[in-house]
Amino acid sequence: MKSNTFNYSLLAVGVATVMGINTAHAATASTNGVTGTAAPIDNVATASYSVGTVAQPKVTSNTVTINVKETANFSLIATNGNTIDTNANRAVTLGGKNTFVHSLSNTGNVTDTYTVTAKAVNDTTLNTVASPNYLFKADSDTISFVIKRTSDGTALTLAEGQALGLTVVAGNIASGDTIKLAPGLTAELTYQASLPSANQIGGNTGVGILTASSAFIGVGTVLTNENQSIVKLPVFSIVKRVTKTLNLSDLTDEATYTITVKNNKDSAYAADATNIKIIDSLPAGLKLVAGSIVTTVDNSGLLVSSGTKGTIGNAAITSSKGTSSAIDSFEIGNVNLPVGAVVTVTFRVLQDADETLVLPTINHARVEAPVGNVTIIDSTDNTDPNENTATYYPANDDIENTNGTTPTGTGGDSTQPLSTVKRAIAISSPTTREIAPASGTASQVTHTAIITNTGRDAEGTAANPLNFTILDDSANANVRPVVGPVNITYTPAGSTNSITRSVSPTTTDGNTYTLNNTTLPAGGIPNGGTFTISYNVSSGNVTNPTDVTKVAAVGSTETTIVTLTPTGTGAPAVTTINDTTNVKGLTLLKQAAVQVDCSGTIPPYQGELKADGSATILTTSAKPGDCIYYKITANNTFTSISGTSLAGVTLSDLTNQWKSRSTYQSGTATGGTGDGSVTIANSGNASTEAVTTNLGTLANGATGSMTFFIKVNP
Repeated sequence: MKSNTFNYSLLAVGVATVMGINTAHAATASTNGVTGTAAPIDNVATASYSVGTVAQPKVTSNTVTINVKETANFSLIATNGNTIDTNANRAVTLGGKNTFVHSLSNTGNVTDTYTVTAKAVNDTTLNTVASPNYLFKADSDTISFVIKRTSDGTALTLAEGQALGLTVVAGNIASGDTIKLAPGLTAELTYQASLPSANQIGGNTGVGILTASSAFIGVGTVLTNENQSIVKLPVFSIVKRVTKTLNLSDLTDEATYTITVKNNKDSAYAADATNIKIIDSLPAGLKLVAGSIVTTVDNSGLLVSSGTKGTIGNAAITSSKGTSSAIDSFEIGNVNLPVGAVVTVTFRVLQDADETLVLPTINHARVEAPVGNVTIIDSTDNTDPNENTATYYPANDDIENTNGTTPTGTGGDSTQPLSTVKRAIAISSPTTREIAPASGTASQVTHTAIITNTGRDAEGTAANPLNFTILDDSANANVRPVVGPVNITYTPAGSTNSITRSVSPTTTDGNTYTLNNTTLPAGGIPNGGTFTISYNVSSGNVTNPTDVTKVAAVGSTETTIVTLTPTGTGAPAVTTINDTTNVKGLTLLKQAAVQVDCSGTIPPYQGELKADGSATILTTSAKPGDCIYYKITANNTFTSISGTSLAGVTLSDLTNQWKSRSTYQSGTATGGTGDGSVTIANSGNASTEAVTTNLGTLANGATGSMTFFIKVNP
């Protein structure tokens, strides 16, 4: 704010009554006296006496002549009702006026008549303000007066004045009129000067003078008091801040605003503010948390001369606006803020689900302060059509910024955008895979999980890191995820090309992985982007299993749990998918049917597979001379999910299981569906001789069989 310094003397200036010399640059002035010759006083004494009874002639003394000198002396002092000069740097507010009080005293010994004027003069030889913004004289050119005794300040009654030769003792005179004073009397002179209504801003200065001249002394000696005024206004600095990022994905999340209003004491034209209002009107999409408004006043910065403290009057008044019935504006009234005092208002906000929140969201606050005959409206919004501080503040004293930086100028205002986050990310698309009882390395299966960023903010960044875990549910000890790096395939922010990156677990042999600005390129996963996690599952404990206890059972299953845990501000909820790994392979079913006496109809084969893929144990009866028919069926349980074929499938039935009690019926062995040729070994030892068929390759879901029969020996 612009500073104006008055180089003003408060000392009385004695002015020699040399004709033609005026006093200036002071609000107090006096004469030292002028002497004139009046008619002399002649005094002759007489005496009468008698001698005896005879009267004697009257005796006359010598004449004593006294030459009388009349002294005219007067002073003009700016008192404003006090004995000190208070007419310098007088505060005036918009639409207001100053009252200037002077004492014109007859300090001589003759009754004198004085001419009194109130002038608007812009003359640097007469005033101490080099460039006042305006000049003033008495309103309506009228000066009021009251005649008092100089000794005790009591006002004369009309009778007392008439006894001294005065016709009036109080009233009004026009500027340029005269006042008659007897010795020892003082005329208290008062006039008002209104602030011009046009083009007045804080710090503007005005100058006017009051003069008095003596009729007794004559032309040439004029006492001058300079009266000064300065336009005083409260200068508000409004700073609005918001703490905590508002999570737009959570309607219960809150953000806290703080409004700090300071009546800045650093301004050269600062003035106390009374009965002001602090108003906040939330933008659409936000609503006030009921009961969250808290107000405090800090008086520690008050000027020493301030006799009042900052106060908050009535409680917050809430109201509604916009399309929702929610509370989204408030007004705090009757706030008194002396120079240097600070008032702070805090409140909390929520999203209003019934309104659209437009980003970026900037919430403004304003102050309305009655000052004189106007209301000054100061806002953090420099586009506010109601703000009028540009009319009343110097140009650089009310600069607003909306980026949250420290305001500049004594009346600078500042606010900041509401920081918001809207994150929405989830893992989806669980997969089902089929694995052999022993996968080794070559036959491991790969599961994938798709993670989609449906939120507004990028994921997998320093601010929004993501964690995911791949956990075996341990139901099937011989099927488990492969520990180690996994692949992430995604499209980085700002790119159209997908890339695949290997991400290692956060700990050795661990199952937790982190996606952030270290494991992913800068920018992370953009809004609308997806990325795919690919990891392997193995089965069996050896590459070429020879021990059936080390492999997974055909028909068994295993679940792998993939959990996505977003972290950072506004992190969405944890989401989980379950990937399924089914153990598939070859199942073998041996069935039998007994033909009595080897003649007649062959009954149905007995024996079947259980639900878990294993076969039932078949027990039946036959007698010598009966024929036993056998059917061996191989089934590839892999499905079209994997499309896995089984290669080199050979069925075999050792003859030593039945040869000692029965006889193979030559030529009865068949390949059933013709998937292979059936032979019986006629040589070799009993432990290796078998009925066999080579089925070759079985496609997924395909079966092959071999049948033959034997006759029970007598």
